[in-house]
Amino acid sequence: MIDVNLKGVLYGIAEALPVFREQGFGHFVNIVSTAGLRGTVVSPGFVRADFADRMDAEVKVQMVEKVDSIAIPPAAVARAVAFAVERPDGVDVGDIVVRPTAQD
Repeated sequence: MIDVNLKGVLYGIAEALPVFREQGFGHFVNIVSTAGLRGTVVSPGFVRADFADRMDAEVKVQMVEKVDSIAIPPAAVARAVAFAVERPDGVDVGDIVVRPTAQD
């Protein structure tokens, strides 16, 4: 399961990324089985975090500018997680997407 569902995605990205860079565009589409949709999934959008610290200098400048202009605080994601886990018995929260209102 790990080899196919996790490593397979990473290997696919590793193979496609050079092609995307060369042609200047590309899209990754991840497919999941409904069997994997049993728990609550919280999908955060653009969050104010230090992830840009490990990026190429040019990309880092762009990311920091975007963080400064639209990113939501980590506490917003934490509140969404708390909402999901504090649900009453008999209530299931399937998916939560948390992103800035300015994010496309």
